[in-house]
Amino acid sequence: MWEEERFRSLCFELIKAESEEEAKRILIEYKLWNNKDYWFDYGKDEFNYRTTGNQQANADAALVEKIINSIDAVILKDAQFSNLDPEDLNAPKTVAEAVDRFYGIPEGKLINEIKSKRKELAKNILLVASGKGQEGNSRPSISIIDQGEGQYPEDFEDTFLSLSGTNKVRTPYVQGKFNMGSTGVLEFCGDLHLQLILSKRHSMITNDNEQAPWGFTIVRRFKATDSNQMKLDSYKYLKINGIIPKFFAKSINLLPTDGTLDNYSKPLHEGTMVKMYSYDLPVGLKSQVRQSLFSRLNILLPQIALPISVYERRNFKGSDYCVYLEGIYTSLLENNTNVDKENIFDGAIYYEGKKLPYYVFIFLAGKRSSYFGKETIILSINGQMQGEFKKSLIQSANLGYLADDMILLLDCTNLDRSTQLSLFMNSRDRIRGEKTKELQKILKEELKGHPGLKILNRERRNEKMRSPPGDRKNVNDTLLKVFLYTKNIVDTLPKGENRSLRNPINLSPHNSESIYNGNFWPTFFTPEKKFTLDNPKIFYRGNSVRIFFKTDAENDYFRRNKHPGKYDIWSDSHDKLKFNASFNCSNGRATLTIKKIDKNIQSETLIRFKIKVFDETQVVHYDSFMLKIENERLNSISNKSVRKLPAGDKGEGNLDSDKHDFPNITEVYRKDWEEYDFNKFSALKVIKNENGKYDYFINMDNYYLLSHLKLENKQNIETVKQFYQSAVISNAVGVINQITREYENKENNLEVEDDLTGKIQEQVIKTTEATVISSLALYDTFVKN
Repeated sequence: MWEEERFRSLCFELIKAESEEEAKRILIEYKLWNNKDYWFDYGKDEFNYRTTGNQQANADAALVEKIINSIDAVILKDAQFSNLDPEDLNAPKTVAEAVDRFYGIPEGKLINEIKSKRKELAKNILLVASGKGQEGNSRPSISIIDQGEGQYPEDFEDTFLSLSGTNKVRTPYVQGKFNMGSTGVLEFCGDLHLQLILSKRHSMITNDNEQAPWGFTIVRRFKATDSNQMKLDSYKYLKINGIIPKFFAKSINLLPTDGTLDNYSKPLHEGTMVKMYSYDLPVGLKSQVRQSLFSRLNILLPQIALPISVYERRNFKGSDYCVYLEGIYTSLLENNTNVDKENIFDGAIYYEGKKLPYYVFIFLAGKRSSYFGKETIILSINGQMQGEFKKSLIQSANLGYLADDMILLLDCTNLDRSTQLSLFMNSRDRIRGEKTKELQKILKEELKGHPGLKILNRERRNEKMRSPPGDRKNVNDTLLKVFLYTKNIVDTLPKGENRSLRNPINLSPHNSESIYNGNFWPTFFTPEKKFTLDNPKIFYRGNSVRIFFKTDAENDYFRRNKHPGKYDIWSDSHDKLKFNASFNCSNGRATLTIKKIDKNIQSETLIRFKIKVFDETQVVHYDSFMLKIENERLNSISNKSVRKLPAGDKGEGNLDSDKHDFPNITEVYRKDWEEYDFNKFSALKVIKNENGKYDYFINMDNYYLLSHLKLENKQNIETVKQFYQSAVISNAVGVINQITREYENKENNLEVEDDLTGKIQEQVIKTTEATVISSLALYDTFVKN
């Protein structure tokens, strides 16, 4: 006979179970495990594995969805305290707006709030790791506990246990809208896939202010068997006597206490707890969660809406206090000695008519890997990572010397819902490749033209190329014989005035912009020409259009890292118009570029744009202009440039007439291996420079080279080194030429170019490392003997 006291006893035992085996044992003791009458299909769908088995690909990304659900629950609770109708026109439109309104945090950014208040807010949501082991391969049980709105037991099946409900889809200021956040973690809940859900409706928002009961259930996976003729596994949840088990209690001791390892010592009065037994975190994240998992979640939630308290309750040293998860954006801005504080940039790009802010952090050389893995460009919505772009996008923007030390956060929250869905998968850990090409192109152009990043990239390049070229006459003569009659190979080399290797470091000051001295706070942005209803600017489809302004702004006004200028552009004649735009200043002239206007706009249509330029001085510059849409211009000149062959050139090329130089070569020795990511077997690494060509970094302490030198006579040592350099560099130039030719026939788009850059760097490393031994053998065979 099931009575309230028995429900209570079962619930408390499941709460304190620290492994899936222990939870299973409890369910067996209560005679529930093997009785199928107590288990019901998740989402009321016996084929629910088609959905539950197709969520996040990684356990850490799936865990983020649980955190997002808890953030939503806390925000929804406070919205209901304010008697706010989510469909009201005055309701917040984004999570950041909700955080600003409900918690008084300016712009919804945690960095704008004092630490003491952030710590107080972090008490609303806890992540707790528990279990008995602390070995590197142990699987902790993970609990997410929030003091949010909570749910009635009778509503579980329409909220926690639903797959197709719409309980939050019409609430713009929450993140979870696909109604699948509870299922992503199930695949990673140990071998038995067990998850406990416990919740109580908040007392301030209960019906008629009555005392709500606690409700709980446990979710498990049933294997497909021949006997039940099921072809797929299925998830089911526990109901007893036809209801979600429930009992009344003012509070339950669920919360940990700081300063001890006690886990269930403080009361939770209302809210929700989800416990994932024996959670299978990725390798490297299973140990002390205050460090490994904490760092990973900081990346996956780069601008998290509300802070989270993270507790480790396994027996790790120094784990008796929590740490506060506030997102990598806040972490990097606050007290981070590994970030170049003088070179933190923010700006914005326009995509589909929406302004997308971005933030760029530059790490001190070699320090980025302490925080990030392969992530370089992170795309987020409402503070949660949705996808990423490859590092090769930065390399192809001719910022190769920053690519290993840079992180860029692109905030896509402002995009309309339809555009978001076209870019990102519902699982929020994958991105749709076909829809992102234009966004990648816009971002690449922004980075390529960013004056601050260009200068910093040049400085980093000069630092790396600090060794002088020395006397490489023999190396140069060898390379000359190889390159002289091969035009394709010559085109991979930097332009120059001579055929001798010059010092690659530009020691003269960079003064290309020193002639013009603009104002830090500009006083005017005046259009050079007015485009009115009677005299509109023509926009030809497939092209872009530029509007020019006179200004006294500094060249880096929109892109400087301190007090940058900002701009907004919109159409007041066509609501929700989609377009892409950028705005740059150069020597007293500001150029607004508009491209890719909504293809649904008919030809001959007139569009009125307005633009606003402003900064912290509160001085605002307004203007407007008219564009007229026309079909693509006929007989337009092809964008492809035609190379004129030098006189007398029949296609093989000529170094003198084309004025190419030899590769910029820097010798690297053991003490600098870490900086270049070398090991003893490395031979060569290439980095794309600001001119779109490659600089060469050669390992002069290569294991095979040093071993060979030990057997040589002293008078031959320099000859061997020169032969080694000639062979390795020739090999690298050949690889670059080969891969470039392979890509020539592919569609000319950004994705191909980015892939090309990454492919070249990868193949040069592999190929040159593999050919060192053969090149030294050739020396012994044909040169020495």
